[in-house]
Amino acid sequence: MMAEQKSSAEILNGRQLAEQIKKEVAEEVQRIREHSGVQPCLAAVLVGEDAASAVYVRNKVRACAETGLGSEHHTLPATTSTEELLDLVDDLNRRDDVDGILVQLPLPKQIEEASIIEGIDPAKDVDGFHPINVGLLAMGRPRFVPCTPAGIMELLERNRIEIAGTNACVVGRSQIVGRPVASLLLRQNATVTICHSRTRDLASATRQADILVAAIGRAAFIRAMSGCSRWVARASCPARRREAWNCWSEIRLKSREQTRAWSAAARLSAVASQAYCSGSMRT
Repeated sequence: MMAEQKSSAEILNGRQLAEQIKKEVAEEVQRIREHSGVQPCLAAVLVGEDAASAVYVRNKVRACAETGLGSEHHTLPATTSTEELLDLVDDLNRRDDVDGILVQLPLPKQIEEASIIEGIDPAKDVDGFHPINVGLLAMGRPRFVPCTPAGIMELLERNRIEIAGTNACVVGRSQIVGRPVASLLLRQNATVTICHSRTRDLASATRQADILVAAIGRAAFIRAMSGCSRWVARASCPARRREAWNCWSEIRLKSREQTRAWSAAARLSAVASQAYCSGSMRT
């Protein structure tokens, strides 16, 4: 049965959906410029020479150019201290011509990551990591949402997948994917279970889910135990720890007639910060 489902899989074009969002962002940016004469601007900060992080930031800057957003790319050496990075963040916070700030994670080990996240103005925190934005999301009043969870929800909602009333299981409790996507699903009236490394009988929990989100950073970990789930959203990461922030996602529908699979949350997250910066995806 599973072999038949795989052979009938329909791949939904994640690139096409990302391009649609880019178009919406570009239209919003144009309206802002026409009405106020202001060009929204995203400042991206990269510390060190991590190759995966450099690619991620470069993609953000390119997406800004494609949507008409202004952008700044600040590159600091790997020896940068917490205080030096905070000085740059403080300067970006004060500048009226900078609307969004993205400090690429992970940071070098000598930098206090929490201090940097908390140092960003919550109104410019397009990553959605500041405690105030995390709190607003938990209260059901999201302002900025981490990109991969936002991408997963965009995929579900734009493909008219019913969320209300479903049983949703989220495997993983990170602040980057697991917890925020659980809050977003709860906000859409799903009944949400969060599983993690200490969960007993994980297989049973996943099989009872209508919507299953795997956010544990291990490819194919869920595949063997999710045979009864209608939907599987996999937000997994490359094996190398330093690349773990460059998440990609796959969402799969399982039913009697067909299986739909698509990987697009990474493409969506590549434009999510730009959308937040312009205001076109704020809720």
